[in-house]
Amino acid sequence: MIPIRLSVKNFLSYQEDAPVLDLSGIHLACLCGPNGNGKSALLDAITWALWGIARGRRQEDLVHFGRRDMQVELIAKSEYQQYRIIRRYLKNRTSSGVTDLQLQILSGDEYKSISGSTIAETQQSITTVFGMDYRTFANSVYLVQGKSDNFTISTPIERKEVLGKILNLTYYDMLVERSKDKARLSGIERDTTYKQLESLETRLQELSGYQNQLDDIKTSLTNINLEISTQEDALSRLKAQEKEIRQKNDELIRLQLTIKQKTELSQNLEAKLLEDNSRLSRLCKLSENIPSLEAKILEVKQLLGQTYDHEQHAEQLRLSLQELANNLHLIRVTNDSLKQEGDNLRTKINLFSTQPQESHCPLCKSELSEIGHKNLIDSYDEEIKQKAVIYKNNKALSEKDEEEHSKLKSQLEHLIRKQKEQQVFNQNLLVKLEADYKEASTAKSDQEDCVTLISELTSQLEGNRSDVTTLSKELDVLRPAAGSLDRLLSSLSSMESAYNSNLERRGQLLGKYSLLEEQLVARKQLLDDMASKKLLLHKLIEDFQAYGDLAIAFGKGGIQALLIEASVPFLEQEANLLLSRMTDNRLSLTLETRRAKRSSRDAEQVETLEVYIGDELGTRSYELFSGGEKFRINLALRIALSKLIAWRSGSPLTTLFIDEGFGTQDLSGQEKIVEVINSIQEDFQLIIVITHIDEIKEAFPLRIEVSKTEQGSSFIMV
Repeated sequence: MIPIRLSVKNFLSYQEDAPVLDLSGIHLACLCGPNGNGKSALLDAITWALWGIARGRRQEDLVHFGRRDMQVELIAKSEYQQYRIIRRYLKNRTSSGVTDLQLQILSGDEYKSISGSTIAETQQSITTVFGMDYRTFANSVYLVQGKSDNFTISTPIERKEVLGKILNLTYYDMLVERSKDKARLSGIERDTTYKQLESLETRLQELSGYQNQLDDIKTSLTNINLEISTQEDALSRLKAQEKEIRQKNDELIRLQLTIKQKTELSQNLEAKLLEDNSRLSRLCKLSENIPSLEAKILEVKQLLGQTYDHEQHAEQLRLSLQELANNLHLIRVTNDSLKQEGDNLRTKINLFSTQPQESHCPLCKSELSEIGHKNLIDSYDEEIKQKAVIYKNNKALSEKDEEEHSKLKSQLEHLIRKQKEQQVFNQNLLVKLEADYKEASTAKSDQEDCVTLISELTSQLEGNRSDVTTLSKELDVLRPAAGSLDRLLSSLSSMESAYNSNLERRGQLLGKYSLLEEQLVARKQLLDDMASKKLLLHKLIEDFQAYGDLAIAFGKGGIQALLIEASVPFLEQEANLLLSRMTDNRLSLTLETRRAKRSSRDAEQVETLEVYIGDELGTRSYELFSGGEKFRINLALRIALSKLIAWRSGSPLTTLFIDEGFGTQDLSGQEKIVEVINSIQEDFQLIIVITHIDEIKEAFPLRIEVSKTEQGSSFIMV
């Protein structure tokens, strides 16, 4: 597990506006600052996000003072994937609070939830993803402040449990339980199989004695099969005769049907001949009308041709009407002009009459005498009279023309109407005559066909009558043979009745035979089942013993002990390598997995995991060493345990956290520890060292300096 990004809200000394701890790209860093400023709180936030644990504190105690909720968001990598864990906690006045846990996986550019339906399921997924629980984490890759000696001071049993989880021995515990379950199930099935065998023995005794009954039925079946065979031969002969007679009977029926059909055909032919003769007579009459029809068609066509004369007459009437219309128009125009001229003359007369004393003409202003004045009035008056005569003559002429025009128009309309009526009549008559002519012409050509058809029908009728006579003779021959069918069917019925009775009896015997055979098959099946059950019982006894042996082999004293013993030399070697560098080869440790029983007189040994520390004075108790020496021992063991995790998983080491402990060291010891940390940095992807000692923090290239204000803890990268 490699943490990449940590974000906290109201967690311990950090408030809502706490900065985000970005660890991406960091390999070795020092988390520094005065005690109580919140250095360890950042690592507590990581363990709380992953497992809900922070150095044994209750959740409600982790919430920043005066706040009701807190949240930690951690982005971390495993070997192949990147995950985001979000854990929230809300204080509740009436209970211990409400927790929410989310597990998300990076897919593409976004995180998708893989949380379980419960917090417990999600927690199990987190433990599975990162390959360890909190206890394994705290006893290997995390040297907790004040608890760096957790592994060392633990009991041998507790040390073995930690080592077992590092080595994933819980898998073998699972195998032990599976083996015990298998052994238990094998024992249950073994006992069940014993009971089944006893039941099969009882059933086998019940099925004895059926063979004699089966032999008797075989003899009866042989006799009845012989009788049935004889009856089948007789039935075969009778059915052959029946088939022959039925064939003759079928032929008789066929002949009767054929005669009936031919008789009906003759009747139909006769009716058809009668019909065709009638048709021939009608066709002859129609063909006789052809000359008369031709003459009538010619006459009607001539009448249709006379419409030209009528059209000429109508056209003459139209021209006369047009001429009269033109004359009427001219007269009207002339009279209108005469009327206008008369009105003008009267205006002049009125003008001269109103001015008699004038010596000048009122129109042209020329000199005019009284006599000249009177002469002009008289001439105007005379002209008016002349125009009135012309106007009257024109009006009389126009009235005469209008009367003539109306008469001609009436004549034209009557002519057109009569012409149309005659035209339609003649056209209809011509269509009818032409249709009659066509029918008569067709009838003339159909006469020959009708004569030919009558001849053919006559020939067919004679042939059909001859066939009826011949078939009737054949029918008379077949009638006697068909009459013997009833006698044969009676004999056949009696034979079939006896045959069916034997078949029924044989069926009953076969039923009994089948039942007996089933009993014998069941007996054989019982024997096979018993043999199979005996084999199964033998296997179950072996499985019960084998699963019991496996449970012991997979147990604490078996494979698990062997694996722990196999890992101890590696753990011991790696720890001593680091311890030697930190103590100038003064200190060394030894791990023992077995010791003799104190109360036993023989050489029997018990499983254990003891830690022995030695220096130049010899092997002494861990409690007798100084605080600085203890820290180095614990540091060496923790790094060795981290390497063991990597060795066991086959993947490179990831993360190492070292929280304080440098205060127990003198200047030389501090330098050696820093030297060891630098020497192992290539074995880890991320190492975080927590310290408040200035001399230590200056030894690291990257520092995360933590400070505390009234607004809570904060930090900066230096």
